[in-house]
Amino acid sequence: AQLLGSTDNAIQRIMNAMHFTAYFDTAARLSGHNILTYHLNGDVSIDRTENNWAGEGTGDYQSFTCTDPEITMILPNPFPVLVGIEDVDVCVEGKARLTVSAIGADVEIYKGPDGTAPSSPGEIQAAAEIALAAQWDAAKGYYRFELPVSNNDPETGRKTFSNSIAGGAIDFQYELKLMHTPK
Repeated sequence: AQLLGSTDNAIQRIMNAMHFTAYFDTAARLSGHNILTYHLNGDVSIDRTENNWAGEGTGDYQSFTCTDPEITMILPNPFPVLVGIEDVDVCVEGKARLTVSAIGADVEIYKGPDGTAPSSPGEIQAAAEIALAAQWDAAKGYYRFELPVSNNDPETGRKTFSNSIAGGAIDFQYELKLMHTPK
């Protein structure tokens, strides 16, 4: 045991090796009275605890456009994102199951000719619950995504979830990438 160092030190090295980062990128086009186009992204650092992998990070709106040039969105608009890894099986199933707490902000602030107006829930969060209904767990209040994963590659897994609803009234794309990022 002395050759390897203390047990606490060995456990800490193992915990540091079991570190991941989740990256996400969202593109959405919402059509109604106007056409709204959004781009969001962010990342979450995920650490191994005694019972699970979990982390908190930030997402942010990178751009917003509207067919009515008088309507803008107040940016930046960062929002908290919690990500957990429920299960990783690179050997047999080649899958990882991740939970994500938010796709967009709870509140978005828009500016128009009559001043500012909040949208709560945020348009992106509301659209995500519709477009990503297969991944949304309303009872638990988070999304559950399954990614194909591989071993011996820093990019552990990546998948894009896309959906078009109501003849294109909502066009939604969410890419989730899991990277192995040892400390």
